[in-house]
Amino acid sequence: DVFADCMCEFAGNIYTPVLESNCSYYTQALASDGRSFNMSCPEELQFDIRTCSCQLPINTQCHCGPPGET
Repeated sequence: DVFADCMCEFAGNIYTPVLESNCSYYTQALASDGRSFNMSCPEELQFDIRTCSCQLPINTQCHCGPPGET
């Protein structure tokens, strides 16, 4: 369950939002060698764990828990 794990997977890579940043930042762990990188969304966007991409805040779910919970 993406909410229980607070991460998502795309192309074998694991993505985790940095909750303290209001999801403006996220961590990408590479499938190839496990190295992790801190990444940032373009200005005014937030990382969405449902789509594994940066989206407008109104369209994002970045917190760990069912929609509506923080």
